[in-house]
Amino acid sequence: MKEDFITKAKEVLKNIGADFDCYHEAQLTGGDNQELFAELYYLKDDRYMTFTYTPEIAPCKDVLKLGSLCVTDNVIAQYPKDRGLIYVKAEAYVGLKTQNGLRALLSPKACSSPEKILNLLKKL
Repeated sequence: MKEDFITKAKEVLKNIGADFDCYHEAQLTGGDNQELFAELYYLKDDRYMTFTYTPEIAPCKDVLKLGSLCVTDNVIAQYPKDRGLIYVKAEAYVGLKTQNGLRALLSPKACSSPEKILNLLKKL
């Protein structure tokens, strides 16, 4: 499972051809679907991580509420308590709600064409 996710993440990041260096998928879990089980691949450190979290302090909350979210710059300023954004030094965030959770891409640089990235996420 880990290897499959890493392979998928590397392919997604390669196909983007932009400055995005982090791919994230999360599934709603728990009896009340208030937690997310996440898998994240950070290309810069070639690092795979899994963790469970509640989305209140993260852009994920808005993705789940709105269906999608594009933050083209200063994402950490908008979600200052999200340690994951800080860890990957995210500047931009593009996320899409899925049937059971969400998928997202993060970039250390501002994003000028978030619609292109969002369309790529829709095709996965």
